[in-house]
Amino acid sequence: ITVPTLVIVGSEDRVAPPHIGRAMADAIPGASFEVIEGAGHISNIEAPDAFDAAIARFLGSAPVREAREVALIRYCEDAPRADD
Repeated sequence: ITVPTLVIVGSEDRVAPPHIGRAMADAIPGASFEVIEGAGHISNIEAPDAFDAAIARFLGSAPVREAREVALIRYCEDAPRADD
């Protein structure tokens, strides 16, 4: 995985507990890791405000901004030109 990555787990998740999420994040270069306190396996449903805040922090982070800029530059470079 070579794109900015966020691994989110619930602190009470018994299906994929935090130590599994941490191991996943550690295996992905530069990955971010967030634990949603008090949530289980479906933290986006169980704690939507905390989940949304984690996503917002990640999307506002420098690696994500850089990836968006690179994607935009590549898109612009590959876009057809009127004179093509």
